[in-house]
Amino acid sequence: MHQTRSPRHGSFFAGPASSALLQWTPDHPVASPTAGCGSNGARRHKPLLPVNCAAIPEALIESELFGHEKGAFTGAGEARKGLFQAAEGGTLFIDEIGEMPLGLQSKLLRALENKKIRPVGGTREVSVDVRLIAATNRDLNKIVKRREFREDLY
Repeated sequence: MHQTRSPRHGSFFAGPASSALLQWTPDHPVASPTAGCGSNGARRHKPLLPVNCAAIPEALIESELFGHEKGAFTGAGEARKGLFQAAEGGTLFIDEIGEMPLGLQSKLLRALENKKIRPVGGTREVSVDVRLIAATNRDLNKIVKRREFREDLY
């Protein structure tokens, strides 16, 4: 993964193809990391969907991102597309990625590498074309060392 570091705590990380991870500190706030994103690019008329990992209960994040099949879990009365499918051709902005559970990080990495997802309870993979932008205010170096964030996703 290609990465560029700023001289201070804040960082910008560019991932495979068209994915990025933004990190900043409170003394260097960013109003919106997606401001101007794709304003002249091929994805400019496609969806830009934000999701905040810190605002979603841990048990629901996987379903929110990847969708689920009917009966996949209690309360899943019907199949539902996740944000990866809803953002098809556009951009998915994952805010507070540092709060994402470690187990789900591997599924996210697989989705980025293979450009395919598998809904919760599903048996087939679904191809997706999504640019991913992720941000966190946590110090990723520290949480990688504590094994709370995957180094290969960082």
